[in-house]
Amino acid sequence: MAADLATVLAVFAILADGDIATESWYLGTNPNTKVGGLNRHSTVEADVSPNREDYYLGCGDNHHLSSRLFTQNVGYANAAVSKQFDIPVMAEQYAAIAANSKQNNPYLYAFPFPQIVSLGAFVFYPQFFSNGTYGLGGVANYESISSIIGAQYNSKTGTFEYVPEKWPEQGWYRRSIPWGAVETLTSGYLEIYPSNIIVPGASELLTPNFNVTTLLCDVYTGIQSITPLFIAGTEAEIADATSWALNKLDTAFPAGTFLGCPTSAISPNFPLYPNSSNMGGPLDPPPSVAKWTGNNVYNKTYFANTANPTAPLCSH
Repeated sequence: MAADLATVLAVFAILADGDIATESWYLGTNPNTKVGGLNRHSTVEADVSPNREDYYLGCGDNHHLSSRLFTQNVGYANAAVSKQFDIPVMAEQYAAIAANSKQNNPYLYAFPFPQIVSLGAFVFYPQFFSNGTYGLGGVANYESISSIIGAQYNSKTGTFEYVPEKWPEQGWYRRSIPWGAVETLTSGYLEIYPSNIIVPGASELLTPNFNVTTLLCDVYTGIQSITPLFIAGTEAEIADATSWALNKLDTAFPAGTFLGCPTSAISPNFPLYPNSSNMGGPLDPPPSVAKWTGNNVYNKTYFANTANPTAPLCSH
């Protein structure tokens, strides 16, 4: 990874999810503000991920490997002439996930940095996970990809299960030519993004989810995504006051929301959508994953090979 790309990613992670004074970021919750670090939704972690479910559609579980999504990705690779997780295959994967998210996730949004992170993730598969330099003889094959993202096929259940992520044990080499910010943006926006365009600030455009509330929620969440973690508490208080004033002026905004957007939609530490405290929601996880909730832990249950979710999958 070239220095410019590494620097951009690190600086934004520190700004949005860490401490500027110490130039470091949190993996989980900041002990002072109680707001998630890299665990904070739609900053460094974003919807439309190659192998994790959307925060809303996954009922708050955007951390563990989705067997459904990786099975889909493997299917595209197997059907390709290259049999690899190359750029065309990852563009197919992006298109399918984006289509489902736009249609069924009313809290999907795509402000610049989270969108760059999302697109970059699809580019990273061939460019960084390939065995050798992609495009110069390197291969983004199943062995390399599955090992690096921590996916292992269980022939008894027919699903992929999580195993610790690791570099393939033998015969794997990193790329030899640095890949930087310009290359990532160029590839992401010219080779991945055109397969299914998500309009920044209006992610639900041309879908049934597009209305005033979701549009304003997009705007609010976009502002939140660039709010540094260290002022998250005071920013929330300001937003709360703004919400009170707007509700006095316009009854179209439901009580308890900011600009029609569910309270603290940016953070997994608070409700993202109505009834999120119900069984299976992020505030009340199902029994099967309850013991794995918290910071800096891997969930040990997986979304099976089901159809694309059209509503939060809260029964796991």
